[in-house]
Amino acid sequence: MTQQQISFLKELIQHKSVTPDSEKPIDLIIKKLSEAGFVCEKLKFDDDKGNKVTNLYAHYGTGKRNLCFAGHVDVVPSGDLELWEVPPFDGKIIDGKLFGRGAVDMKGGLTSAIFSALDYIKKNPGKESFKLSFLISGDEEELSTGGTIKLLEWLKENDHAIDACLVPEPTSQEKIGDIIKNGSRGSFLFDLTVKGVQGHVAYHKQADNPITTLIRILHVLKNFDLDNGTEFFEPSNLEITNLEVNNKTSNIIPAQAHAKFCIRFNDKHTKESLSKHVRSVIESYTDNYSLSETFSGDAYTVTDEEFIEAIRKSIKEALQLEPTVSAGGATSDARFIKNFCPVIELGPLVETAHKHNEHIALEDLSALTKIYYGIIENFFSG
Repeated sequence: MTQQQISFLKELIQHKSVTPDSEKPIDLIIKKLSEAGFVCEKLKFDDDKGNKVTNLYAHYGTGKRNLCFAGHVDVVPSGDLELWEVPPFDGKIIDGKLFGRGAVDMKGGLTSAIFSALDYIKKNPGKESFKLSFLISGDEEELSTGGTIKLLEWLKENDHAIDACLVPEPTSQEKIGDIIKNGSRGSFLFDLTVKGVQGHVAYHKQADNPITTLIRILHVLKNFDLDNGTEFFEPSNLEITNLEVNNKTSNIIPAQAHAKFCIRFNDKHTKESLSKHVRSVIESYTDNYSLSETFSGDAYTVTDEEFIEAIRKSIKEALQLEPTVSAGGATSDARFIKNFCPVIELGPLVETAHKHNEHIALEDLSALTKIYYGIIENFFSG
């Protein structure tokens, strides 16, 4: 890893690219890749909120097999600034660690992929023997409606085929390269409103408290064992993400109460089976409710053994480490890419992703760059 790579990552982090503000970091990447001879297609698509989202497809070489690195430059908000030891968009280095929003998710891994590709091109001038590409979106941290989904549609319309794709999302648990992620759990979001009857707390029999009903429903949903996991997947899990009543008066029973929850599920479940389960629990307590559902995708696994072996071999050669193949962890745009080509996720430690004081160790950046270079080499030699 070079000082140039560190400086590039710092500059990426200094662009405050909270979704969907992605144009400046995309322009920085275009400049770097163009200098090396990549053909860069800067593409803007509308998302569902009326925003113009900036994206990129860049490719180099004329070989028959196209290995793509896919990622995103948008980041989640920094949150409470007082909880950060350093400003989240300064890109400061302290004790061998580079701090900043996006250092882990996912500008760090993306930078390592870019510099490994540039190094491979420099050492392998015969561009007719391979093809390298980058698929970079600007709204992965939200619904991806102006990013990867439309990028993939554009690729099809313009006859750009990809043979395999690696996503540098944070996946490593204890040390870099210990997890190869060959799939993802499905994701299902629910927004529940339980309705009751408003009244005075002193005359509770004339009211119907929706908070009590909602708590009972959530208790059952949360404590229900959906399954015990499968070969590649950990057990499915439900997490309550929000509770809201908006009642500022202590002697009034409110008319309604709200909750949001998310189920991350494995291949034992479907959209239909989970919706049926949730509604069955709710209706065992009340029929006076409303429920909205947002389905983000089914659980899936990738079984391309040749690609997985190229990645496993690269990790062994770089770090003398035997990785575990797993489909655990967070949901990413890989869930869309898997319908286009085989896709695997491998990237930084997950520990500080989306947290205050997000950071990546410089030695981890170096390790990732070595692994990614090895993946490119093994993919095209294999």
